[in-house]
Amino acid sequence: METSTGSVLLWGLLLVVAGAFFSIYGLVLFRYVLSMIGFVIGFSIGMQLASGMEEFLQIVVAIVLGGIGAAILFFMFRVGLWIAGAIFGLVLALIITSFLSLDAGALRIVGIAIGLVLGAFFGRVLGDLIIVLATSTMGAYTIVYGLALIFPQQMGAATIELAAIPVSWFTLALLGSFVAVSALAQLQIMRLRDRLTRR
Repeated sequence: METSTGSVLLWGLLLVVAGAFFSIYGLVLFRYVLSMIGFVIGFSIGMQLASGMEEFLQIVVAIVLGGIGAAILFFMFRVGLWIAGAIFGLVLALIITSFLSLDAGALRIVGIAIGLVLGAFFGRVLGDLIIVLATSTMGAYTIVYGLALIFPQQMGAATIELAAIPVSWFTLALLGSFVAVSALAQLQIMRLRDRLTRR
């Protein structure tokens, strides 16, 4: 990814903060988390598309596309379970394609498309559980990707492809740990909410 150091650090910091927000508030503030996920996706695409521009223009383009992504997902809240399923499928596809070292070519695009479709299909069936799975995995993936941008050497990242985390057992363990902590915390919140609803 060809971009300036300042932009990369800003992008990485944004991803870490956003990932923590997804992981903590995924179930409780799902509509706003959806909006932030849209912003992160749009911002990431903008950073990549504007990688040849000056740093200021690159950030402006990324923010504009991030805002568009945020608005789209915010107003699609009514089909939130399908979107959550698609997000979960997207993250699983990104993890698999990253660890299979697939480049940003046709195979990776096909894998991501399959993940989106299958995830959306099963999203409605799983109900609130898909929200927990989607936000915890998206949060963990976003944090690890952000850390790889901020600390590339420590995370074993020689180069960073768009939305691809570095391939190592360390990053996989880190990812799994973040997912587990986030999912368990959100499941506890879901159980507590169900108990209060029954009373």
